[in-house]
Amino acid sequence: MIDNHQTRFKRAEDALRFFFRVRELLGGGKAGRLRPDELPNSVCLHATNALDDYECIGWCMRELKEIELCLLGEVYGPTCFGERRRKLSCAFEAAQREFPRCDLRLRQLSLLHRRSIEVVELRLRKLALIPPRQTREQRANGQRVQADRNRQQLLSSHAGRR
Repeated sequence: MIDNHQTRFKRAEDALRFFFRVRELLGGGKAGRLRPDELPNSVCLHATNALDDYECIGWCMRELKEIELCLLGEVYGPTCFGERRRKLSCAFEAAQREFPRCDLRLRQLSLLHRRSIEVVELRLRKLALIPPRQTREQRANGQRVQADRNRQQLLSSHAGRR
């Protein structure tokens, strides 16, 4: 049973990793570069399973350009077990191979990556697949509450030793 108050993913990056992993599974391990025409035109408002989530995340990437999709696919795409996640510099090299006419520097690619994440994040929040952004006050309150819990645990563990 799914809790309606809980989001599916904690962050946009987690949702993108999920999307590219499912895409790889559906493609039989041979999924190539993601193209804009492969993304769904409509969104499923009541996602009940992994395929619905996959379609919703794909819809969230709908307005991205081909180079942005390639970049996200390189950074968040699946890797082998035991292999570290790809870094932006590896994605930069792949983007240069795929799009030789685009004369992008690593800094520009980093800004493009940040913009792509922001676009996807905004749509994921609209669909309630990731939690809403917290205000500074909410973050500070959460940190205070966590500090109080840590203090209480520390005091109770010291009391138990006596």
